[in-house]
Amino acid sequence: MSQPEPTYSAQQIANGIFETIHENRRHIKMSHAKRRELGAGRCNSLLDLLLQGVKDEPHQRSLPPRLVAATSVLSQTIARTPDVLTSIHSNECVIFKCSDPDLREPLSMVLEFVLGIHSEDDGQLAHGDVMMIQEASGKFESSNMKSRAEELIARGGAIVGIAGNPKRELPACLQQLATWTINMARVDAETISLFSKELIGEAVCDLDPEIVSKMVTSDLVLAFRQGVTTEDYAERLKTLVNRRLNIDYDGPTVESLHGYGHARHWGLALQADLASYMNGKLNWAEIDNGAAILAGPPGTGKASFARSLSKSLNIPVIASSVAEWLAEDHLGQTLSAMEKTFADAQVAAPCILFIDEIDGIGSRQNLNSRHREYWMQLINRLLELVDGFASMEGVVLLAATNHPSAIDPALTRAGRFDRVIDIDLPDTPDLAAIYRQYLGDELPDIDLR
Repeated sequence: MSQPEPTYSAQQIANGIFETIHENRRHIKMSHAKRRELGAGRCNSLLDLLLQGVKDEPHQRSLPPRLVAATSVLSQTIARTPDVLTSIHSNECVIFKCSDPDLREPLSMVLEFVLGIHSEDDGQLAHGDVMMIQEASGKFESSNMKSRAEELIARGGAIVGIAGNPKRELPACLQQLATWTINMARVDAETISLFSKELIGEAVCDLDPEIVSKMVTSDLVLAFRQGVTTEDYAERLKTLVNRRLNIDYDGPTVESLHGYGHARHWGLALQADLASYMNGKLNWAEIDNGAAILAGPPGTGKASFARSLSKSLNIPVIASSVAEWLAEDHLGQTLSAMEKTFADAQVAAPCILFIDEIDGIGSRQNLNSRHREYWMQLINRLLELVDGFASMEGVVLLAATNHPSAIDPALTRAGRFDRVIDIDLPDTPDLAAIYRQYLGDELPDIDLR
């Protein structure tokens, strides 16, 4: 009678991977020959090899925080689907679906250590009978990596893909051959425990579940400092998440705004619908939450309206802008920044996703031949992300522009930003009301009109 396959906890798997990274960083690579020993009966799986001689207790190894964060998430994922490493060992194709762009690079580095492969100059990873692919399909198709991958598949090699959207970013042959498409685990209390045990020496406990549910892996990394205590780390995590989500905004609510016209009425109607949704009286599909663009001259308070709306709705706001996206060095990073904004909103839901200066993405009607392909990819990717908004339950999509005529018409079609709300400069009575709101009890006898 065959013995049952051993099962491992996320903590045990994390310890094995941490030790493997530690050894690899000392230039002791797990060679192709050593991985081949798995087929000789010494170990049942690559996971067994990783865990040989590793104790259950965590051991501090001074590893880079971003690799610790990626390992913590990967360990939970493997504990949930332990056969994934066996599939790679058996020369099968596996896809890791990773919606967090900040996690993809460190995840590929961790898998590189675990699988004993190393990076090549062209951004692909290959060694022996394992190849890792994490580039967009267009670049893949135009390089010699496609023929190399096909050759590897033909002789029974393994391919590992990492992508936020595998259908768009990975080659069709990998999607067709993939034995597994694994959704990476989301950050939760166990992720934080694995991370803090490795880097601090003990688990962080008693975190607010609501704060934990809004966390992403970059929060774990940014909150860490050498020598920090678990209590200080927990407080830093809370502060970081609140700042990222703009929870501490102390400005006015939508109810007390002046000079916003139809935008204010739309916000109040949305507030009533969202209250019914939170109380279980309405489904998200029944809410009139169609994405909206606030259009008006500079200084009319479009970004302030988004923060006021979040305060009235009592939900966080994920704020970004086209200028922030374009500040990245090259196209791939810009696309990743766009994806991260939408991914962060999905994690933070219910929330408002606010995109400022949306006209900066350009319009296909106004593109000239110079850099046309660059801008086309940006516009098309934004259209794809906005199309996916319909399936993002709990996310209110809001954008702002000073130049509505510069927006690509496809962005304002039904099902996307299907309402444009004009915000004009305030008139004299509205200005007087705004001054009075900010002055409070000061200058009570002065007529501000």
